[in-house]
Amino acid sequence: MKRNELISRYERPAKFFAVALALLWAAGAIFFNAVSCLLLPVFFLLECGLFFFFIPEPGKNLLRLALLVFAGIAGLEIINAQSEFIFGEITFGSTAWVTPGGIPVLVLLLWTLAVLLVYDIAGKFTEDPFLRSALSAALLVALDFIAEGQAFRLDLWHWNYVSPTVRNYLAWFFATFFFAYAGSVLKVEIKNPLSRTIFLALLIFFALPVLYFRLFPAFAP
Repeated sequence: MKRNELISRYERPAKFFAVALALLWAAGAIFFNAVSCLLLPVFFLLECGLFFFFIPEPGKNLLRLALLVFAGIAGLEIINAQSEFIFGEITFGSTAWVTPGGIPVLVLLLWTLAVLLVYDIAGKFTEDPFLRSALSAALLVALDFIAEGQAFRLDLWHWNYVSPTVRNYLAWFFATFFFAYAGSVLKVEIKNPLSRTIFLALLIFFALPVLYFRLFPAFAP
């Protein structure tokens, strides 16, 4: 069976699976947070696997873009670890898979996936490189804004301040704009039928626990 036939056949079950995973892990984060933290890499790796499997025509330029995004975010994190200039004073937790060199591998995987998702989603609305990059950046910042409310409970990252700095959001906006523009220059077209669903799954995963604990603060860990 050809790749496109596989994608067409399993697209609907895969969308259901992506959202079901998010609901399951979000419920785990609410009621069994320690277990959810322990199994967090499984969730991200499954969502990444779905994303890359359902790309109709993965090519060398897509690989180049993915490597550029991963390496670029790693570079920003390294610079920030030394100077706290890019994002602000942030500490990564045990679930971030921090290497001896201080690189949070799981966080890099999450944001690389997120950048590719928003780039693909934005491309469904506009082909103009500037507008596509701006929309990609706005979507990424929206995801980051929601994720910040849950990341500390998952022991992914912690801010030394009470809340993220404004420059954190500005840094993510301009970094994503650059990555998306690079994708346009490389003429990368992902056209993944699951992109919007996986992005929604990430939103659900981060947002549901935040909403629950705001409605029921007595149960907050």
